[in-house]
Amino acid sequence: IHLEMNGKQETIINYTNQEMVDDENEYMVECFKVLLKLDLSKQPRCKSKVNFNFENSPSEKNKKKIALFDLDETLVHCTKDQKGLNGDSVNIKLPTNKVVNVGLNIRPHWKEALDLIKKHYHIVVYTASHQSYADAVLDYLDKENKYFQYRLYRNHCVQCDVDGIKFYVKDLDTLNEKYNLKDVVLIDNSVLSFAYHLNNGIPIVPYIEQKEDSQLLMLAYYLVSIANFDDLTEENKKHINIEHFILQVKNLENEEEEENDDENEGDGNNEDNNNNNKEEVKDNSKDNSAINENNNEVGNDNNENKENSIKKDMSKQSSVDSQKKRKKLSIRKSEKALRIAKDMQLN
Repeated sequence: IHLEMNGKQETIINYTNQEMVDDENEYMVECFKVLLKLDLSKQPRCKSKVNFNFENSPSEKNKKKIALFDLDETLVHCTKDQKGLNGDSVNIKLPTNKVVNVGLNIRPHWKEALDLIKKHYHIVVYTASHQSYADAVLDYLDKENKYFQYRLYRNHCVQCDVDGIKFYVKDLDTLNEKYNLKDVVLIDNSVLSFAYHLNNGIPIVPYIEQKEDSQLLMLAYYLVSIANFDDLTEENKKHINIEHFILQVKNLENEEEEENDDENEGDGNNEDNNNNNKEEVKDNSKDNSAINENNNEVGNDNNENKENSIKKDMSKQSSVDSQKKRKKLSIRKSEKALRIAKDMQLN
């Protein structure tokens, strides 16, 4: 649902992510390719600072670590259906005061996982969603404010643009200086979200409506296992290492460029061969014409038909060969790219 706000189009409720994550491996590779082109010096940074008063709660003040959780496709998925998989739905009050009912698919094991995580971390939601939508979902999800101590919204993100592709980045510079970023992790289904702080990021498989999903439990075990280390970014680099996968995609793109160059060179050679063959056909045709100079018109027509037939066969074969090469190259590219993403997902 889009609304005109402050002179620009704003997305209030997002139903479109289903198409983006139909193939999460392909989606992840495309995100890596965008990150490769991202020039941080030309992108905006978050200027506002947020301050969490964790110290006000006796049960929280002894914790140092902070876990920032994305909302959509990480904890929940919003659906146009009136009810989600388990009958969950929520009313969203739009800035125009219109109320819209949406179905909600809530990720399995979320409470169990967050119960484990909150023993070691302050838990904060950091979403690029509009506040009116996010608050309604979180009020429904965490009615007693038991899990999420603070909420950060779209206004705490920065919008980047890479070759016309616009996306929100969760800039951890928005945190007050007293919070050491070595103590902060950001969990999100899109690696684009932590483009400015790759080693703080923990990617999670996008959630739509997978009934057997156990991603949050695996995440909880990982977070608990690293909770006592001094530098969470070093642990993430050791175990996840997003930079390594971005480098793999960069190498893949270089290989693709070389293969494209080879293919173009091969097509050029084929064209030269075809031209040579055409010249031979012409020469043969001239010879035949001289030999059969006194032949009747029917003979000449036959020679011309043969020449046209040879040209057609050669052109057809060249086209088939070129298509086979392109198809083979496309399959090879796809297999390599998806293998990189699958390795990342298994990690």
